[in-house]
Amino acid sequence: RMDVHSSSYRMAADSTDLTGYNTITDLRSVRSGVNSTYNYFTQWTLNLPYGLSVNAGVGISNMSIALNDRLWGTNSNYPGSTISKDFEVRYKNMVSPSVAINKTINEKMSVYASYATGYKAPVSSNSIISYTGQINTGLRPEHGTQYEIGTKGQLLNSRLYYSVALFSTKFSDKFTTQTVQDPDNTVTLYSYIVNGGNLNNNGIEALVKWDILKSDKGFISHLQPFLNFTYSDFKYDNYQFEVIGNDINGNDSTIVNDYSGNIVAGVSPIMFNAGIDVNTKVGIYANVTFNYRSSMYYTSDGLNETSPYSLLNAKIGYQKSFGKFSLNAYAGANNITSSQYYNMVFVNQLPDAYIPGPRDINFFGGLNLKYNF
Repeated sequence: RMDVHSSSYRMAADSTDLTGYNTITDLRSVRSGVNSTYNYFTQWTLNLPYGLSVNAGVGISNMSIALNDRLWGTNSNYPGSTISKDFEVRYKNMVSPSVAINKTINEKMSVYASYATGYKAPVSSNSIISYTGQINTGLRPEHGTQYEIGTKGQLLNSRLYYSVALFSTKFSDKFTTQTVQDPDNTVTLYSYIVNGGNLNNNGIEALVKWDILKSDKGFISHLQPFLNFTYSDFKYDNYQFEVIGNDINGNDSTIVNDYSGNIVAGVSPIMFNAGIDVNTKVGIYANVTFNYRSSMYYTSDGLNETSPYSLLNAKIGYQKSFGKFSLNAYAGANNITSSQYYNMVFVNQLPDAYIPGPRDINFFGGLNLKYNF
């Protein structure tokens, strides 16, 4: 159980500096609330002959949200008011079963298949639009179901480790962020959560690590290249919701956004990371990594797309212990090829979409000295 008390304030121009930032003015809303959750679950593993095992379980979760408008008597206490003083919603008996079957081929290899389902209920912050103080009613819990098959193991005398998984996931009543722009459409005023529809997410993930060299005798004690790869085929399915916008005459109107069949925003179809780690007997170490991310849509209508980018990073250092002292000195460089990339992209929040990363190469270094008592 969690008791919440939240307040929000209006913003207005600062009369002492009209060219500067806005300042906080009067109270917009004051709300108190109680969020409570309880769940119970059981999980069982059954070991069978021939290297088979079954892991199965079920969880049942419940959530309730109760909110009270402490400024209702000031803002909404008038004849014909449609604003409620209290709001309460309960999400009961959200049942989530799961089962996985694993087959051990030998001591170092196995294959598996799994099924899992679960819910994600709205929380109190989703139920309040802090900018306006309004209650965001009618939200339904997200529901996801995933099927997965895969294999993992070690080859070449345990020097080569691999993991491969194929998955198919379907979300229903998926949460999406709806933004509201200023009249000039130059900045996002606020955003709130709505149920958009369904997502069909299919993909593959793979990881390979290879200990080419691992010895205590030579100069190089460990040499390990690695590669991980992800392919994502994510599509909207029956994905539509209503928003308030302007019609062709500039009047307020209810608009239905339908993104069914579009590629899910905020997901790059192809991503991979490759690199190599090197350690030496004398304490010198180094690593080089290459990261690639393909282009992705950042609006659900499929009209706005990022550019693909790749990053090359490297680091070299010296690490050694001297009795109770340990030393670690290192230097490196990020974005060696000076690629243009983003640190973060906000989905469906034009025009405030990008937080760019540094365009030029970035050098760094450090020296750590520790004394162990």
